[in-house]
Amino acid sequence: MSWTTRLVNAFRRTHVDADIDEELQFHLQERVRDTVHAGMAPDAARREAERRFGGLLHARERTRAADAVVWIETE
Repeated sequence: MSWTTRLVNAFRRTHVDADIDEELQFHLQERVRDTVHAGMAPDAARREAERRFGGLLHARERTRAADAVVWIETE
């Protein structure tokens, strides 16, 4: 991602947060699907996926922090 895109994204935080949330939900749903496919009940699979994922809020913050570090390192 170019530095200009990162700069623009800094001012579009709501949109970026929505994109991050959508991506995180996708990965969580995929993990639930895989766990159900392996034989776990859907409710238990959801709880297990959330536990292994580390919580969506925490994952969002890790994603933001990683993005900031990459931005700084590439400049």
